Amino acid sequence: MALFFNATCLALAVVVFLLALDRRYMPKQASNEPPVVKSLIPYIGHIVGLIRHGTRYYQNLRYGSSTCILYNILIVMASSQCKLPIYTLNMMNSKVYVVAGPELINAVNRNSKALAFNPFIAQLGKRITGHDEATGHIVNHNLNGEDGSGYVIELHDKTVASLAPGKDLENMTGVMLQEALVYLQGLEVDPVVDLYTWTKSLMTICSTRAIYGPENPFSKDASLVDDFWYVIVLRRDGACSSVGSGNSIVI
Repeated sequence: MALFFNATCLALAVVVFLLALDRRYMPKQASNEPPVVKSLIPYIGHIVGLIRHGTRYYQNLRYGSSTCILYNILIVMASSQCKLPIYTLNMMNSKVYVVAGPELINAVNRNSKALAFNPFIAQLGKRITGHDEATGHIVNHNLNGEDGSGYVIELHDKTVASLAPGKDLENMTGVMLQEALVYLQGLEVDPVVDLYTWTKSLMTICSTRAIYGPENPFSKDASLVDDFWYVIVLRRDGACSSVGSGNSIVI
């Protein structure tokens, strides 16, 4: 009985403490900002959700999560507001704007002068490649084209041009098909083949050779293929955070 009483007092103390933090430090909401979606847990509720579920938390807020009844109860109060095309999540002393409406997503993408996405791309690149500080200075230089072109801008423009319908894409596709033919010719006869694993390896090896050339890391170390797909699965399952989430943009 005493243990139950002590646990109850501790829980109440934590709630009171979080409510005090929420009242003292939670950022104020201006009239021109998107509506706030509150968490049942004061001050740290959305942070806890992101730590536990990653970027899938945004989808769970909007659509619910059928795997955990208690979790559904915790977010049910926010679900109706999360159907809005845009809303605000207060995370301690900062804010996150979630744009979920297709028409607003298009407007955000077009409004590049007011909303800059290149800094997000640079941050994501750092998390993916783990490059050093010197490389970071190169990547972050002139991100938004304030003084001519920069690394991120040039990389984007070259990528779009290379993957656009035309001669460059045809050449890249031709190299990939040639690599696929070599891959198939070297295939050993085996009565049992894991088709999914084999297809992943085929697509990754052939496409990276076509895009990056024969000296790329995947060609030199085939074990990197599994590492690459492991990261893809983590991002799909929401274990890694990213700038975008499903059909939403997080700002």
